[in-house]
Amino acid sequence: MNMDETKLYSWFLGPKAENADMLERLVLEALRDCVFRRRNFHPEDDIIITEKCKSGNQSLVARVDLKPGSAAEVPHYRAIGDRHTNRSAYDRERDLAPAVIEAFKKQVLSRNTTLLSFSAGDREGKLFAEGTIDATAKFIADPMLLKDSHHWLRYSLQEVNEKRDGLSVIGLGMPEWQTRIALSLPESWLGDFGRKWLDATESQHCATAPRFGVIAVRNRDDKAQLLEAGRLWQRLHLEATLQGVAMHPLNQL
Repeated sequence: MNMDETKLYSWFLGPKAENADMLERLVLEALRDCVFRRRNFHPEDDIIITEKCKSGNQSLVARVDLKPGSAAEVPHYRAIGDRHTNRSAYDRERDLAPAVIEAFKKQVLSRNTTLLSFSAGDREGKLFAEGTIDATAKFIADPMLLKDSHHWLRYSLQEVNEKRDGLSVIGLGMPEWQTRIALSLPESWLGDFGRKWLDATESQHCATAPRFGVIAVRNRDDKAQLLEAGRLWQRLHLEATLQGVAMHPLNQL
């Protein structure tokens, strides 16, 4: 055996893991050195991996157990097939009745979520509209973000029927005659998607809606709370369908 060749053996685990002790010490030493340098590199950094994070599986936020039983039909279930997103103009003069607002508030079932509601004419409503328009402008100014969003837009009726996902021109709130024309035109003829989104947000969604609502959580880093916020939106949308109220999510902020 060549002696020069054996000098390399100390760097390998070995066919029977005979070098395990040595490699374990080397890896541990390297880790300790990394820990020392990380703790002293920026001592002012905050701790982000808390004891709560280390104690559980953060990827699991819910568990669903199914068992045999009889069908229980509830009003929200019947509304699923009728609900839709309204991206057309609203009527600023027709605010929600107090009873409808109260019905929406009753959809909050978790202590970690809440529903804020304010008139579009109030200070909060104006701030919300301004922030949403500004956020939309920043979105379309980002080429990569706009490109990725564009992948979810379905232009032709064939695409709508084949992919059954994303956003189509059918739901953009245009008059029926414009929608029919848009479905028959090549994609390149429909203009700047980002500009149209910003124009609709500014001139329709924020300018005509009589009221805005915000779903808030206690901790936006808690996945379970974010999941509950999504469930609350589903209940609100279904309740709105039963109440005959048009809704459109504005999540640019």
